[in-house]
Amino acid sequence: MDALFLPPFLSGPEYIFTTEPYMRLDSSNFMLYEFDFSTRYVKFGVRIDPSLSAQWSVTDTAKITSIPYQASSSGDIQYVSCYLPSPNISTFITLHLTGAYDKTPPKAKSVMPDAKSTSGNTFQAYAMGLNDPSGVANVQFAVWSKADQSDIMWYNGVNFGNTNWGLYANIANHGNNGGIYNIHAYATDGLGNRGFIGATNVEVKKDTAPPKAKAVTPDSPTTTGNTFQAYAMGLNDPSCVANVQFAVWSRPDQSDIVWYNGVNFGNTNWGLYANIANHQNNGGVYNIHVYATDGLGNRGFIGATNVEVKKDTAPPTAKAVTPDKKSTSGTTFQAYAMGLNDPSGVANVQFAVWSRPDQSDIMWYNGANFGNTNWGLYADIANHQNNGGVYNIHVYATDGLGNTGFVGATNVEVQKDTAPPKAKAVTPDKKSTSGNTFQAYAIGVGDPSGVANVQFAVWSRPDQSDIMWYNGVNFGNTNWGLYADIANHKYNRGTYNIHVYATDGMGNVGFIGATNVTVTA
Repeated sequence: MDALFLPPFLSGPEYIFTTEPYMRLDSSNFMLYEFDFSTRYVKFGVRIDPSLSAQWSVTDTAKITSIPYQASSSGDIQYVSCYLPSPNISTFITLHLTGAYDKTPPKAKSVMPDAKSTSGNTFQAYAMGLNDPSGVANVQFAVWSKADQSDIMWYNGVNFGNTNWGLYANIANHGNNGGIYNIHAYATDGLGNRGFIGATNVEVKKDTAPPKAKAVTPDSPTTTGNTFQAYAMGLNDPSCVANVQFAVWSRPDQSDIVWYNGVNFGNTNWGLYANIANHQNNGGVYNIHVYATDGLGNRGFIGATNVEVKKDTAPPTAKAVTPDKKSTSGTTFQAYAMGLNDPSGVANVQFAVWSRPDQSDIMWYNGANFGNTNWGLYADIANHQNNGGVYNIHVYATDGLGNTGFVGATNVEVQKDTAPPKAKAVTPDKKSTSGNTFQAYAIGVGDPSGVANVQFAVWSRPDQSDIMWYNGVNFGNTNWGLYADIANHKYNRGTYNIHVYATDGMGNVGFIGATNVTVTA
């Protein structure tokens, strides 16, 4: 029997025994729940093998007098409680165990592989129908392929929850070896009993071949653009496809070769997107060779195709080049290149504009892209010495490959403005005033070149000795105003003459009207 001396807080020599030689009482299975120093009440429990039957006995030193106790159980724990005798009397508490104690490891109905052979880099095996009266705590699979077990690895089994356990192994954990993999399974029960439960093996027919493809094909066999596509279709490999590369070149000596990483479409198909700018913008036949690598690093050629690039050597073309208006008397004009098109795209459009026969006032304007194949010119004759007459407009366009060419011409007649602005009326705010200030207005001042400024000449002396020029205030609606103060005219009283002059955007200055105001004493 095994004995455990109770803790020292109980002052007498109390002992607890079990009758099972394989069961040692220690902190793992003995639990003290309650105690009382004054009454010497104690309650404790012992965890036992659930396959055994248990009965308690509590006696004095001579093991003759039975001491009253209470016994109970819950699951695999047997409880006992009692009042111990006086401290000078030893107490023996004995747990009598009967039945077959579990000393054996779990057993399995079978250990078997998912497949006897595989050409992949992973495999599975199963321990089926595991059973043990103390429960199955864990299962481990020892796996190796070398005769000396130098590549052995212990895998913790996956519990499927229905007495079956599984192994998921990867040959990367074993140096990617091929050949026979030995699998030994070991199981441990709830009492720590561990043992061998079965063995099996799997033959790994190591994959040494690269992936294969059903087809390698271009998106289109010919193109006039500067990009093209090709596809590797239906790639397959037992070790999976890790990557695909497309070697692309157009020169016989492969001096323009570029390796493109393929784009995985996720459905066994991979794609190439190539740009001839990566190949000196060469035209002609582009060779495309495709190589694939699997999950084990096996790489090989899987197919070839080609694309003919009919290189674009022509500049863009336009449907029409036209002015916004054929003639204008303003200082600006517009023109448009309509419906520009090129297989390589339109990169930019320039408008050459001049009015002199010798082109001495020529200016190149960058066109504004309207985004719908139309481009525009905004020209200002101030960039051309404000010349009047016919302005020639020649348009040149450049495509995505740098091909530049003439796409059309037009002209605009600028009927140069030589007249000053005009006004609908010039009028005072009041015809007479007794104050020191007065106002007047130029109403409806207009000019095709715009009105740059308006000046009001104001005087009261017949000899104009008190004349003053006031800059008009632009009200922003073709009307201009004068604010005069007689302090600027020696405080003279009488009639003040007001003559108005306007200047347009071309510098044309002229008289546009007159009025007067009487300043009374």
